[in-house]
This record gives sequence, structure tokens and C-alpha cells, in this order.
Amino acid sequence: MPNAQQATIKESQQTILTYPFSDPNTLPILGENPKIYPYLSLKAIQKQVNPKIGK
Repeated sequence: MPNAQQATIKESQQTILTYPFSDPNTLPILGENPKIYPYLSLKAIQKQVNPKIGK
């Protein structure tokens, strides 16, 4: 293959900032916000950052 290119793959650990949230409300959200029905709503997202290390 005369036009083939060399591929380089690197793997490293990175810290990802996450924000924990409360359990979802299992009742349908159709009455509150029909735009996002049938998805569940979250009542609270914490302001505290929870760093996680991932690849």
C-alpha cells in the first residue's frame, strides 16, 4: 500500500472532574417537562467536585 499512513496510539492516565448527583426520580416527568419525557429527572447535582482517574 503506497499511500498508507503510520498510526500512533498513546495511553495515559487523566484526572476527570465529576459531579455526583442524587438518585433519579422514577416517576415520569411528563407533567413537569414534556420536552424530556420519557427520561428521568435528577433532583440534585452536588457542587463538590469528585476527581476520578481514568485511562
